[in-house]
Amino acid sequence: MSAGIVIGLVGLLVLAILLLQLDGVATRVLPMAGRFLPWDDATLEADHVSVSGLSRIEATSVRIASGGRTLFSIDSLDLSIRPIGLLAGRIDLPALRVVGVRAVARERADSTWNLLEPFTVSPDTAPGAPMAVRIGVAHIEDVSIIGYYAATPDSLLIDDLIVTLRDVRTGEVLGFTLDTLNARVLAPGRARPATLSGRARLSERQLTVPGFRLRSDSSDVVARGTLILPGPGPATREIRDVDFRLVAEPLDFRDVQPLAPTLELPASMRLTARVTGRSTLLRVDLDGRTSDGAILELDGELTPATTGPVRYRLKGAVRNLDPRMLGMTGARGRTSAEVDLALAGDSLP
Repeated sequence: MSAGIVIGLVGLLVLAILLLQLDGVATRVLPMAGRFLPWDDATLEADHVSVSGLSRIEATSVRIASGGRTLFSIDSLDLSIRPIGLLAGRIDLPALRVVGVRAVARERADSTWNLLEPFTVSPDTAPGAPMAVRIGVAHIEDVSIIGYYAATPDSLLIDDLIVTLRDVRTGEVLGFTLDTLNARVLAPGRARPATLSGRARLSERQLTVPGFRLRSDSSDVVARGTLILPGPGPATREIRDVDFRLVAEPLDFRDVQPLAPTLELPASMRLTARVTGRSTLLRVDLDGRTSDGAILELDGELTPATTGPVRYRLKGAVRNLDPRMLGMTGARGRTSAEVDLALAGDSLP
């Protein structure tokens, strides 16, 4: 390629960037980006878009639709981006602020949700390299999401959602610091919403939860502590103070029914679960009682690593369980079982 062509292409790029700085130009160009959105027949519009330099984009009244139906709208969007990261196949956002989100999700006949289409992977699709995303600070507030189910007139409402994140990393390694999570969740059939709040940090498979709580007029679930998440190989550093506790006094299953809409669950459960130990060997102790008389118990040790030398020594019991809790919709009666597992050695490839 001759020097003249290179100079010409660079000149066109500079001209395009300068044009985007002009008031109204970026707003008129934005709808062209709709064709790159991951939803079918998607359209993208905004009342106003402004571009400052090469790294900042502000927009108001952003609307995304698919098939003639609104997916979500955003009152205001303000983000900073490092364009050089795109050349390396990475999305790098030093700052992101989103205010006033109204989203509508609709369940399809195959139980998938249209709003989650970008995150749905077909089983026929070969796994590719995960997208690398870096976010310095993200603040999202005044979010309302309503979900409509396919087979029933019921709906799920998530309202007053506020999220503040720092140091987000995705790709080969996942990490983040969640400074703020607050939301109200109104599940189908509930007269009053549950409230959700929490803070957490994930780094090198170490999950630290200063506090997490789900509370409603009939639920009180609290989690806190430090936990090592399962993963290939040992953790990158030894952690000796693993101590994570989850207590439900009780959990009303109606508050979490949207997570398992096809299961027939009892009214509630009282549960105490604790994980202690170190990053090479964890001890698990769980005791649960459902309102319809089922008992769940688990005690033992296991390695969090899924590859290399592993060790499992677990004893557990399930008594008087309604098999419909496990998705066996046609089953009748009650089920009881005991397990005594002792394995040690190298994991299978």
